[in-house]
Amino acid sequence: MSEKYIPIIGEISAGKSNFLNAFLGIDLLQTGAIVTTKFVCLIKNSSSTSFYHVIPSRKNGELIFKKDGPEAKDSNEIKKKIEETNKLLKQKKGTKNDIFYCLEAPIKNEHISELKEKYIFMDIPGLNEDESNYFDEIFTLFTLKDIF
Repeated sequence: MSEKYIPIIGEISAGKSNFLNAFLGIDLLQTGAIVTTKFVCLIKNSSSTSFYHVIPSRKNGELIFKKDGPEAKDSNEIKKKIEETNKLLKQKKGTKNDIFYCLEAPIKNEHISELKEKYIFMDIPGLNEDESNYFDEIFTLFTLKDIF
């Protein structure tokens, strides 16, 4: 079975990252009253914690994300890396290849045990953001068969 994705979609500052932190029990995504999420963060259940850049592509019709670059491993290092990544992209120093990251972490909410094994959650930038974002790339990358 190919991986399925659950995107958390909403306007800027709607609480998407707060929701995911609480729902998944991870407390690693950056939150705030202003725009904080500037990249797509794929959140996978894992026994260990890491954060790294990925490059999306398709192989035989299946969506794949290739790991690209070093990993941040401990929670403080991950929070710092997420904050730095957001700052870089806010300054428009990134390209469309810079907007996909993966956070692997133990999902602690036991009420969603079946979901956490089958799905990858997606924290995405706000839909009504005026600044340069890459929604065309994000939403044309995924087909209906990729989404839950």
